[in-house]
Amino acid sequence: MARVKQSKSPAPKKKPAVPVAAKVKPVLKPRSQRLRDKGRAAISLIRKRRATLADDFLDVGEALRTLKGEGMFEALGRADFDDVCARDLDLAESTADAMIALSERIERELEKDLGRDRSSALLALVDAIPEDDLPMNLLDATIQLPTGGKLVVRGATASEVREAARSFRLVRGARQGKRSRGFTTTPEEKRRFTAVEKRWRARRDLAAVVHTRLVASRREHGAEVDVRLPLEVWERIELPGLPKR
Repeated sequence: MARVKQSKSPAPKKKPAVPVAAKVKPVLKPRSQRLRDKGRAAISLIRKRRATLADDFLDVGEALRTLKGEGMFEALGRADFDDVCARDLDLAESTADAMIALSERIERELEKDLGRDRSSALLALVDAIPEDDLPMNLLDATIQLPTGGKLVVRGATASEVREAARSFRLVRGARQGKRSRGFTTTPEEKRRFTAVEKRWRARRDLAAVVHTRLVASRREHGAEVDVRLPLEVWERIELPGLPKR
């Protein structure tokens, strides 16, 4: 009896082996963790720039905008942006806001005219000037220097602006060694002052000529504001209505 030769069916093709690493999907960090990492990186950059008075200060403005972003202060475990400035940067919120505003204006319209080096020096100067002496419109201001001289910001070179910033820093460093806490304004008073000050800064016709300073007071009404302005502006101010009793 003849044997029937059975044909073998072709073996199934083997699929190429997938590397184990490719099978594992990357684990994304929670949003709060990503924000926290981003915030800590921004804080580290700002501290480094301020400690060394680095030549490039423009990225400090960008880092401050990052720290003021939505959800950032919560991710860092802080009460608000003011708390971040005070605890992580040793920086007044009004100074941080001034640096943010100037950096945004530089990016929007001024970097081409000022140049990167001078723009960076101006931000360093904002950071160095004491909070109470910071003019509303730095670009058009004449700054009284700790050395006794004056700096006309509009016509100053980058090196002159940076040297002015160094002079303010030297004075600040000397004072910090013997500074006591003393009597000062509250965070709420600073917040209210900054909110009103921003409205004055928005008036370009007044920003260069009106200077304000928040002063602590032991009186019943709390903090007071020192204001210097031209007589012609004073004459146009309307008095508020008397409070109802």
